[in-house]
Amino acid sequence: MEVGSLIIDVIKSKYFFSFIFGSIGGSLLSLFINYKLKYWGVLSSSVILREIDFYYNDYGVSKDTDRNNAEELLINFDIEFYNGTETQKCVTDIRGSFYKQLSLITDGFLVQKKMLNVSEILNEVYIEPKQYKRVECCIMVGNRGPVLDEIIKGFDSVIIEYQEIQHKKKLKKKSQKLQFSINDEQKSSGGH
Repeated sequence: MEVGSLIIDVIKSKYFFSFIFGSIGGSLLSLFINYKLKYWGVLSSSVILREIDFYYNDYGVSKDTDRNNAEELLINFDIEFYNGTETQKCVTDIRGSFYKQLSLITDGFLVQKKMLNVSEILNEVYIEPKQYKRVECCIMVGNRGPVLDEIIKGFDSVIIEYQEIQHKKKLKKKSQKLQFSINDEQKSSGGH
C-alpha cells in the first residue's frame, strides 16, 4: 500500500471530519475556558475602624471636644482589598454614607486617603492580581448646619461604597459597612 492511497483512505473514512472538528472544537473550548478562568474570582474588601475624633473650631484651630459640642468630625479607618483574579482591578468613586439605626442621614461624602498629616480625595485604587492592598482613609465632616449636627450627634454606622472597574467596564457597586457604637467615654470626653 502506498502512502498516497493511505491518505486518500483516511480522508474517505467517516471518522476523518469528526477528528478534525473535534480537534478544532477542543482547542477553542480550551481557549475560552482559560480566558474565563483568568477573570474568575472576586475583589473582596473589609473596613477597619481606627479612630473617631470630634472637634470644635476655636478661632481657626481645631480642638478636641465631646460629641455634643462638636462642630467637626474625623473618622479614620483602613480599607483592605484582596484581588482574587488574575487581572488588575481598579476601585473608584469611594464614598461614605451616615446612618442612624438603619435610617440614612446623608450620603455622598468622599473618602480621603491619609498620607502622613495630609489627606487628598481618594480617586482610584489599583489592586494587582492575587494581592492584598491596605489604604489608610478618612472622612472629614465640617461646616455647621442641620445635617452636620444630625450626623455628629446621631450616627451609629457608616457604609463605605465603591465602584469596581475591570478593563474600562464598570461592574456593580459594592459596599462595606463600618459599624461601631459610640461609647459614653467618647460622647463625653472626645478622642478615641
